[in-house]
Amino acid sequence: RKLVVAAAVVIVIISALAATRMGSEFIPTLDEGDVAIHTSRIPDTGLTQTIELQSLVEKNLLQSFPQVAMVFGKVGTSEIATEPHPPGTGENAIILKPRSEWPDPDLPKADLVKQIEEEVKKIPGSNSEFSQPIRMRFNHLLAGVFSDVAVKVFGDDMEDERKEEARV
Repeated sequence: RKLVVAAAVVIVIISALAATRMGSEFIPTLDEGDVAIHTSRIPDTGLTQTIELQSLVEKNLLQSFPQVAMVFGKVGTSEIATEPHPPGTGENAIILKPRSEWPDPDLPKADLVKQIEEEVKKIPGSNSEFSQPIRMRFNHLLAGVFSDVAVKVFGDDMEDERKEEARV
């Protein structure tokens, strides 16, 4: 009888410890080898200005980073409008060279992404999110946002509520 009770207590403790880890990631993040940037600009940004800014980003990254093999992107909505975006948004894919061709092959990719982020921040009027191409696409398809962490707020529009109270 004591053995059964002791075994049950151990199982409950192990189950309780396992339950505290539920919902956490068990699969490590995979390195796709490339970098994706989603850029948002103020809503009044015109298509011509957005194209100029995207071209400036691409040119700066190619000139500033010898690790970058190619940069390409898109602005606004694609021909198949499954993901409608205003003209002020853009996406870039940064194709990196093999590590053997980097000036410092031991440089962690995360550090390179931070350096790229600092370079992109120099261009005014843009807000950029960095990820990996496939990961960014899946985040957008699953949650409707490009980043890994987002806060969605649902509920009544408080401005409408205040207007209603003012009328009463």
